[in-house]
Amino acid sequence: MTRMRRRIDFKDYYALVGRSYRSVDVRALLARKDSDWVNCIVVFYPTLRDENFLAQEHKSRADMLDELGIMDLANIKFVQETIKPDTLPNVVDEMLKGSLSLLNYSIKMRDGYEKLDFYGEERDTIRHGEYGEYPTSGYYLGSRDTPNVFLYELNLEDEFLALGLDMEEFAKDWLGVRNLNNKFNSIVVLPVYASLLGIKHSGDGEVNLQLKVHKVLVPSLNLIVKIRRYDPRTQGHRPIETYPQALASFSTEPQNDFTYVNAHHEFATSLNENDLIDAMVTSRILGVVTERSVNVRDIFLYRPFKDIFLHVSTRFVSLVHLEEYLINPVSKARSSKANDLFERAVAWLMSLLGFRQIEIGDLELGVLREDKYEIGEADILAEDIATRRVYVISCSLKPPGADKLDKIANISSFFKDRGVMTEALALVSEEAGEVKRDARRVRVLDREDLTKAMQLLNRESIDEAKKIFTGA
Repeated sequence: MTRMRRRIDFKDYYALVGRSYRSVDVRALLARKDSDWVNCIVVFYPTLRDENFLAQEHKSRADMLDELGIMDLANIKFVQETIKPDTLPNVVDEMLKGSLSLLNYSIKMRDGYEKLDFYGEERDTIRHGEYGEYPTSGYYLGSRDTPNVFLYELNLEDEFLALGLDMEEFAKDWLGVRNLNNKFNSIVVLPVYASLLGIKHSGDGEVNLQLKVHKVLVPSLNLIVKIRRYDPRTQGHRPIETYPQALASFSTEPQNDFTYVNAHHEFATSLNENDLIDAMVTSRILGVVTERSVNVRDIFLYRPFKDIFLHVSTRFVSLVHLEEYLINPVSKARSSKANDLFERAVAWLMSLLGFRQIEIGDLELGVLREDKYEIGEADILAEDIATRRVYVISCSLKPPGADKLDKIANISSFFKDRGVMTEALALVSEEAGEVKRDARRVRVLDREDLTKAMQLLNRESIDEAKKIFTGA
């Protein structure tokens, strides 16, 4: 949840977050009116993805639209371009003057473009990927009519219908916009890369929090942690301790563009199971960027579970410790043994999620041979009993190279050729980055996925956690 300030100047907002973006994905729907190209709607998506990645995405999107016949329409154009993040404020200024230049098009904005409004949490675009994972706000350039009315008045709905397309569905699928019923010329979608990954209670007044924050944002953000205790007189929870602290003052671990913040705090008051712990990431410019509230009884180190196996096994290895072995094994084992610990933790997690599995990598039994030839190598073999699909798994602390990915992919192909449903799966303790996006024949799960699985497991949403591994 986010609670941004109601009035924030675009340039002040962008000065804070703009350096966290690698590029800006621009998507526009244009309509010909007389001899001019007029903007129907244009959406700006600042992103972590680089220009080369967006170029491939744009080509794929253009190829599909070409097959649908959209690219051949005479009076409607779908335009996409990648721009550099530092140019976006100038583009916004250009739109506020009534025009926009994209590729070879000189575009007029529809009437009502003179004002840029901030609406706090962005709700008009489809929340997916980084725009669903992180708090996202939106700036809107207004208009006097809605995009769909504009298209109707030009009798352009029929051009979509002639291709078997619905305008609203087109907006969702290709522009990422929920509908065309609001009065705006453009939307600027601004993710803030700050996420509260987890809150743990390890006894008495001790609380551990983990956050994932883009490295350029860390110096400007603060963390506020408070305890609220139930008051029977008011039948509500009231604050009894509140502590603000700069994020940069906590222990940090850099990972590519991000910093993982490990915040440890010890309250003066011992916690009881009915207390609430509130955590908020705040900014002087933005307000409350993201916040989370948890009940202490849900995060006790050892607590009862309804699932019998989960209840018994966590008395030996708590979910707090299991997550530490998955996310930060280097801090829990000698560097030479950290990969073995991670591999074992993955095997434990898959067992808790209901997979039948054997761990073979640390015993040097993971090499598959046919005659004298080596087919590949794996660390874990697991079966989803419900579907009878077998997963060939590699485990590594850092993103694997192509050679390691090929080894598990080759094993998977070997058994597929023999009628066994198999899938290659690479588990990575750190962020996998580009490897996760570009892996060949292999699905890659990294720190983000493991953290989500542990969050779901903590809530005993075992089936949902399992889907992270199965991709269902």
